[in-house]
Amino acid sequence: MNVITFKSFLVKIVIPTVIIVIALNLGLKNFKDKDPLKIIRNAKIAGKYDLAQDEYEKLINSDFYNLEYHRGYIRCDIGPFRFGSLTTSGDESNIEKIYGNYTESEDTNISDIGNYGLGFYYTLQFENSKAESYLSKVHNQYLPFLNNTIGVNHLKSGRYDQAKEYFYKEIDYNGYLKGAFANLSRILYDNKEFDELNSLLGDHQSQKFIPVSLKRHFYFSNGDLFLYLKETMNFEYIQFPGLVSAFLISLAWFLYLRRLDIFEPEKIRYLLMVLLGGMFFSMFCGVLYDTFEYRFGFGLNGGRLNDLLFCIFGIGLIEETVKIIPFLILLKFTDEVNESVDYIIYASISALGFAFMENLLYFQDLGLSKISGRAFTAVLLHMTLTSIVAYGLFYSRYAKKYKDRSYFLIAFALACVIHGIYDYWLLCPSWPVFFPFLSFFILVFCVRKYGVMINNALNQSEFNTKRNLPLLGLTGYLVYSLSAIILMQYIIVALTFNTIVANMVFLQNILSSYILLFIILRTLGSYHIRKSVWRPFYKKKSPKASLNRPNSDRSFPAKP
Repeated sequence: MNVITFKSFLVKIVIPTVIIVIALNLGLKNFKDKDPLKIIRNAKIAGKYDLAQDEYEKLINSDFYNLEYHRGYIRCDIGPFRFGSLTTSGDESNIEKIYGNYTESEDTNISDIGNYGLGFYYTLQFENSKAESYLSKVHNQYLPFLNNTIGVNHLKSGRYDQAKEYFYKEIDYNGYLKGAFANLSRILYDNKEFDELNSLLGDHQSQKFIPVSLKRHFYFSNGDLFLYLKETMNFEYIQFPGLVSAFLISLAWFLYLRRLDIFEPEKIRYLLMVLLGGMFFSMFCGVLYDTFEYRFGFGLNGGRLNDLLFCIFGIGLIEETVKIIPFLILLKFTDEVNESVDYIIYASISALGFAFMENLLYFQDLGLSKISGRAFTAVLLHMTLTSIVAYGLFYSRYAKKYKDRSYFLIAFALACVIHGIYDYWLLCPSWPVFFPFLSFFILVFCVRKYGVMINNALNQSEFNTKRNLPLLGLTGYLVYSLSAIILMQYIIVALTFNTIVANMVFLQNILSSYILLFIILRTLGSYHIRKSVWRPFYKKKSPKASLNRPNSDRSFPAKP
């Protein structure tokens, strides 16, 4: 199908999507998760902190002395991104009233809950003096979380020795081990107490609580290559829904690229080799990132110029290098790149392998809400930028008829710069909130040029025995495959969390998803193949017709 009519889009895309969404909402309506902690997780993801707080209240009523429930209840009252001083008037907050009443109880177990609750509440608001005042009133020094929270207050005040002492107490009392070990390891690392840190890392119980980023930095700095690579290439984070999503996105674009190869289709084994090569070399990005940051001290620091340079050289340069390597290996050591369009197809396949591994990092928990966004933006941009690099080689061979490395180097530099600028607007918070929209325009620009590169590569095919071919239409495939990804995201989020979260994510993404889908269809949906014709990257405006009538045999003779 070359053209998607409104009727076919309505019947085959919109109506089935609506039916599935309604069916899931009705089918899962009566299926209520009985695990309160899962209900709380889903409520937080949906932004319903009042619902999560109600669930915590039920847990507290069933097990009042479980301090973890009280901590969750207090966090829900504050909500996300609201840590810091909240009280702007003399009125007491709900937490202050509730836990203030607990502090007046004659039962020390209840008063300890009240004093710790207020101490924790003020710790989250960075009101250290108030926090320390209430925490010091807790009678039971073995209370879980207590010593870790006291240590955090000392840490915020720069009293590192006292902080260490309380973190060790929390560990000795077998309390909040995850927080205590994480905080303790950070102090040891910052204070360069490496012998003590090394003993923690050598202990099986403690090392699992130490942040991965800190372990990577420590092993890298100490030159412990084996342990460093073990942490860098750890795949424990992979979740099954994320794996399925990443696979289906890659499959959709893989089959699209196969459909482009109409003259001399490539052998599947070579396509898979390049795809796996993209996956393999992507794992070296972590090593290169850490080299820039830990060896050269080059990373994001909030400075606009520094961050721009880092995005170009610390991200763009690294990622474009590892993505192009599998293609260059194939080009150097095989004869499979024997057609013009092979340059684009193999480069895109290599980038697809890279994007697959990157998607596994993103598709965790609420990251599943980014499935369609990643499919339409990051994956497509990776394929486009790697194709720009390969296009430099293609252009020197087919347009200039000789091998000139300068075209490759220029194209490589251009891809790094575009990649860096695209990431810059997304990663750097120092610019106004609307600046990330510039990345969207960069994406649209790149996708349009990707279509031109594909068209030119098809036009120059050595295996095209006809001068011109009918329209190569892939609109139908793109509509159905990419719409299926949008629907897949809804189903996965609904089954992983609930329909409330799925509906929220669906409504947030539906407009942007279909706008991007429209742009992709207009740009990559069809190709006019005209042998040996080069489509320009920029259309030149035709000169305006002369106002004077041109001379011809039929024109009246000029009067003498």
